[in-house]
Amino acid sequence: MGSGAIVTTGALTRVSGNRELSVGTVDDPNAVLGLGGVSDAGVTPSFSNNANRTMWVQLDSPDSSATFDVGDDNSPGEKPIDFTLSPEDTVEVGVSGDSQSVPVDVYAELRDAGGAVVGSVSLTRDYTVPQSGQVVLEPNVKSAGNSGKYEFQLTNSGSIDVVIEAIGVNGTGNPNVVEVSKGDIFVAGKTQHISSTIPVDSATADDTRVDFDMNGTVDLPANSGQSSSTDFEFDRFQNDQGKNADMQGASVTATFYFTDGSSKEIEMTP
Repeated sequence: MGSGAIVTTGALTRVSGNRELSVGTVDDPNAVLGLGGVSDAGVTPSFSNNANRTMWVQLDSPDSSATFDVGDDNSPGEKPIDFTLSPEDTVEVGVSGDSQSVPVDVYAELRDAGGAVVGSVSLTRDYTVPQSGQVVLEPNVKSAGNSGKYEFQLTNSGSIDVVIEAIGVNGTGNPNVVEVSKGDIFVAGKTQHISSTIPVDSATADDTRVDFDMNGTVDLPANSGQSSSTDFEFDRFQNDQGKNADMQGASVTATFYFTDGSSKEIEMTP
């Protein structure tokens, strides 16, 4: 889904790719550069080296708002950005911007063992930018004490409105916390949105995803020149003995899931 590849037409020479040329699949025996997640907001873009030589890749964009996060680890770098792929290697690269799609200029060189360029590929593709890549969520912990309740505020300082449909708790600064239960579980804008237990798992946030089962989704409007924030609340964190956990001074890392299938991890610290 949302994938394509640059294919050669014989011996490895210079290949100049455009959209018409870049049609194929990553398992094409002649494929050189495989592309994934080009037009699917729910898939992190990926770049695959399907050649038997080392590949050097550079990404750039004429869109000033576009950023690239090689490894998709929340550490975007300055444009242009480059990385190296070993044969049969794949890397995920988060693509962000302030619109629903951004043009990405891709240039790749195949290099032999001595570093000499033996072939190259260049193309431009319009990458779909997910809600998670268009929004800037600024957390502000309002209250965290020994009652297990944890209140925080999110400000969308991005340029588009986003809609949250689920949440997962990756972990907390209190190692004894195992779940969010009792009380109203999860509240947004003074309205309860989850009625079931939210497990806490520092390893796999997707396994702890809990969809909103009450009162619909949560809208986070863009910041249009003035503060636009929404209050949230976990009620309440429980420890491994089934008691309210002491969250005073503790951080919480949570993943927010958006309606376009994308997600964003946020770390909140009092």
